[in-house]
Amino acid sequence: MSATLLEPTRQIAEVVDNESRIVIPCVSWDDFLAIAKVLDASPGTKVAYDRGFFEIMTTSYRHEHYKKFLAMFIETVLEELGISFKPAGSSLWRSKAANRGVEPDESYYLSKSARINLASFAENDEPPPPDLVVEIDISPSKLDRPAIYAALKVAEVWRFDGDNLRIDRLARTGAYRGERESKLLGYVKCVEIADWVHEADVSDILEWKRRLRAWVRSDLKSRRSSKRGPKSEGPSS
Repeated sequence: MSATLLEPTRQIAEVVDNESRIVIPCVSWDDFLAIAKVLDASPGTKVAYDRGFFEIMTTSYRHEHYKKFLAMFIETVLEELGISFKPAGSSLWRSKAANRGVEPDESYYLSKSARINLASFAENDEPPPPDLVVEIDISPSKLDRPAIYAALKVAEVWRFDGDNLRIDRLARTGAYRGERESKLLGYVKCVEIADWVHEADVSDILEWKRRLRAWVRSDLKSRRSSKRGPKSEGPSS
């Protein structure tokens, strides 16, 4: 998700690890929304928009593989920790005021935010941003996706490149800061998340979930309890 300087009139296309990306310049906000709506019916397609630059990407099997593993990990941990949540998948998050928009791989409202009724929003409304999003970074984006998420005020972004997981948390400065653990998910560490995803890749999923639940109950719950307090930034369940 590193930024790339793009020429304002140049179209860029690239294929990396069976994932294709194309960036189209000089696209208006209304055209972005119209094209994104058409592409919404195409599985394995994601879009991003940054002040006139429109990126379209197609995902690989490996990309979708890791996306599902991370979603299973997040939802299992949330359930075991008793944290209310509402999954919003790869919904298009956007802000006309910021002139930016993006489709993550997964997104979640957590705790108090989980009470939101997404069905109450009209098609052209801009719902509040999710608390947590997941990005699979097997192929690098041509747009500055962290800047897009920061403009949308997403609290925490998880980025997985197939080997390592990075957690970025939005600071008061309005920029992201790398963290070793997630304050939203019981202080689970980046390395632990990556290890569980890699283990899922070679395990029976039902057995993997059983072991994951047992680990959360025996380890993560006590860690969360020890770190939470009157001044804790952890979510309220």
